[in-house]
Amino acid sequence: MEILTGKEEVHYLIRKVIVKFEEASGQVIVCNTNRENYAAIAQQLSLISNELPFTAQEKQHQEYPVPNDKELNLQYPHRQYDLTGGQIKDVYFGLVKKPRPQLVDACYIYLYGVGRLGFEKNPVDNNLLVTNTEKLADSTLTKKPSSRRFLILLLLILGLFTLSTIYLLVSHYDKAGNEMWTSYQPSDDEIASITGIWMYQTGAPQARSNEANRYRRYANNIMTIKKVGNRLLLERHGATINHSGYVEFTSPGILSIHSFVARSADGSLVNPSHSLAKLAPGDSVMYAISSTWSFESDDNNDLIGARNIYTKLSDIGELRTIVNTPENAACHCKIVEWTRSDGATEKFNLTYATIEPGSIEEDLDENSVILRKPKQGVLLSQPYPVR
Repeated sequence: MEILTGKEEVHYLIRKVIVKFEEASGQVIVCNTNRENYAAIAQQLSLISNELPFTAQEKQHQEYPVPNDKELNLQYPHRQYDLTGGQIKDVYFGLVKKPRPQLVDACYIYLYGVGRLGFEKNPVDNNLLVTNTEKLADSTLTKKPSSRRFLILLLLILGLFTLSTIYLLVSHYDKAGNEMWTSYQPSDDEIASITGIWMYQTGAPQARSNEANRYRRYANNIMTIKKVGNRLLLERHGATINHSGYVEFTSPGILSIHSFVARSADGSLVNPSHSLAKLAPGDSVMYAISSTWSFESDDNNDLIGARNIYTKLSDIGELRTIVNTPENAACHCKIVEWTRSDGATEKFNLTYATIEPGSIEEDLDENSVILRKPKQGVLLSQPYPVR
C-alpha cells in the first residue's frame, strides 16, 4: 500500500493534529491567516522534532543529523529542527508543496506514535492511502518543463498579452460608455470567483539593484476586487505603494488585470501595470504574468516582467488602512485591517519577507522576474556578499 506524499499528505496531517491538540488541551485554534494563532501547535510539534536526531530506531523515521553543541543550547525558535507558526499556517492553507521532513515525522509521531517509515509498514489511517484513481491521475501528469521550454512559454504568454492589451485599448477607444466587457460576458459564477479579498505576492523587490538584501525577497499586499456597476474594480494595498485599477474576463477563465499607482492632472497614468492570469473554477490560488515596475529608488525605476501569486481569503469583507499608531512603529510597516462578514477583524502587517524553502513563495524566486534589459548582478542566485 502506498501513502500520500507532499502537499496532500501534510495538509491532511496538520488538520488532524489541530483537532487532536484542541481535544487534548481544551484550547481552540483559530485557523485564519494570523501565524501567531498556530504558535501553540508549532511549539508542541517542536518538542517532537527536536528529538528526531535521537529517536530514528525507536520511532521508526528517517535519520536526522545531530546538531552541534552550540545549536543544542539554543532556545525556541532558533534550534535546527524548530517549527514556527508561519510554517504551520502555510501548511494548513495548502501553500507548501515540499514540506520539511521534520514537520511530517513530528505529525506522524504526534498522531500515531511512529514516524512516516513506521506508518508505511502499518498504515492505520485509510485517509492517508493513495487510491487507484489518484495513481492513475498521477501517471498522466507531464514532466516538469525545462528552463528553455519555460522561457519559450513565458515569451509566448507575454506576446499574447501584448496583442490582447492592444486589442483591449482599441476596443475601449471605439466603445462608448463605461461598459466593462469587450467581446466576452462572464457568468455570475465567474464574477463571484474573482470578487472578494485577496492576498497578493510578488518577487519584484529582487529587481532593485540598490538594495543589498534583495536576495529572494518578496512583497505581501492585500487587495479587494468589487463589482461596481458593470465593472470589476480593484484596490491593492502594498507595503509602501498602493494600486487602483480594474479586472476583465477576456474569455472563460482568462483575466486581464490593469492597475496604476496614480493618475496625473493631464489624465496620464503613473506606473501602470498589466497582467494576464488564469482562474479555474474552485481555485483559491491564481498565478499571473505581469508587465510592471521595479519601483527602485534613485531614479532607477524600470519596467520588469514578473510572476505574481494571488490567494483568495474571502468572498466578502472591507479593508481599512491603519497608520500613525504604536503598532505601525513596532513593525515599521503599513497595517491593513480586514473586517469580515461576521464583524470580526484581522490585521495584516504589509512587509517584505524572505522566501522559505518548500513554500509556495519559492515560485517567486529570482527566476520569476525578467529585466527589461538584461543586466548582470541584479537578480541574485545567492545572497549578496557581505563586505
